[in-house]
Amino acid sequence: MSKCVPKLQPLLSQDQIQQMHNAALEILESVGIKIEHPRLIQMLSGQNGVIIEDNWARLLPDVVDRYVNEQRQRARPFSHPETSKIHCSAGGYASYTVDMETDEVRPITTTDLIQYTKLIHAMNDAGYPIAGSCPGFPQDVPPPLRPLAQYRIGAEYSKFGGSADIPSIPIAEYIREMQQVMGRTFFSLPLYMVSPLRLQGDSLERVLHFWDELSSISVSSMPMIGVSLPIFFPDAFVLAMAEVMGGYTIMRVMGAANVSFSVNAHPFDMKYTALTFASPEHNLCDLTQMEINRFYGISHPGSRSLRTMAKRPGIQAAAEKSASAVIGALAGSRSFSSGGVMALDELFSPEQLVIDCEIIAYVKRFIEGYEFSGLRLSIQDIREMSLRGHFLEHESTRAHYRDIYWMPQLFEHTMLRQWFDMDEPDLRHRAQAIVHEMIQKHDYQLDESKQRQLNEIYEHAKYRLKYEG
Repeated sequence: MSKCVPKLQPLLSQDQIQQMHNAALEILESVGIKIEHPRLIQMLSGQNGVIIEDNWARLLPDVVDRYVNEQRQRARPFSHPETSKIHCSAGGYASYTVDMETDEVRPITTTDLIQYTKLIHAMNDAGYPIAGSCPGFPQDVPPPLRPLAQYRIGAEYSKFGGSADIPSIPIAEYIREMQQVMGRTFFSLPLYMVSPLRLQGDSLERVLHFWDELSSISVSSMPMIGVSLPIFFPDAFVLAMAEVMGGYTIMRVMGAANVSFSVNAHPFDMKYTALTFASPEHNLCDLTQMEINRFYGISHPGSRSLRTMAKRPGIQAAAEKSASAVIGALAGSRSFSSGGVMALDELFSPEQLVIDCEIIAYVKRFIEGYEFSGLRLSIQDIREMSLRGHFLEHESTRAHYRDIYWMPQLFEHTMLRQWFDMDEPDLRHRAQAIVHEMIQKHDYQLDESKQRQLNEIYEHAKYRLKYEG
């Protein structure tokens, strides 16, 4: 018996990606990476394969390829996943929320985030395909302390523990202390290239500050097509490939051991002068970067974001998130991010999180496909039930109905008369009811000793950063 599973054909051939790689190598050799950090320039001067000229580090192709091949060799060969295992994670960057009582879009607070962290934990316990920690930064806390507050909320109210972005070196030191309290000794930092072709900024400062203590470094960027990249997709990705390969190679030349890189490129809306996620161009970008990253040794199919530019749950959010989920699943993704996230990543909606889980369940059934082994019923069975006029009473229907058909928990498959008879239930109201139900079921408690230590670290940070209350 074989599985019939829907798949997408690749956008790019291996020859096309190789051509793009060769062009990226030429850019690194002839243009290079701009560096304005004196210590970094000093560390690179005299290194084999690196030529420093006027704050530009030109990298020879042999050196770049040697280190890039190291990443490739660490990877397992890619094979399109046939499994139906699929899951989603909540976002972590929200500064706004949609109030479920008033439908107002307002700043997200500490109280909100405690409730939302409880929601994510309880939904996971209840079998929903969702994981994650505190989904945003509390806006009722002074800005420098927000990442620490986010980490503390996640650690206190979720088995998934704390997580937070790291905006500065002092905050990174406190986050690391909190991680150690939670038993996490692995300390990794991202290195974000500044497009086009620049190695500078806060993330570089943090990497250099913690150089001797880092477990790993991940090199990436967020360049925008038509702004910091050329307007044509292949040209844009060639430049995006060059800058992250350049940053990765420089880190390896400097002696960093556990380094990786991934390629990204993002669409930019010229009308609204903003990044735009969930657009047709964004889906094309994601599919392209998945294939390019696979070429560079990232063997898993990648995590697909369920993002939308919508500001409230509704038609736009459902359309954009569903399109992203289906396209990503067809390309092989089984891990999805940004559950509950809206307005790019600025807003978190608890009811949208419930809806996103339903979208993931829909996609899960779709990518399972169906089994094929020729006719599974005998000709005699088909003749007999055809004479009766239906197959409702056949034993195969009773035995396999629930295996074949997806049973939605939130979406409705009723006809109009049935919907009238059910008092016209509203999907958003049903999602809100699930939110309240799940939060009531939350039962996680962090060990008192760890909770006390986290509070002490947070209070010390408040004192050091001269904040009160």
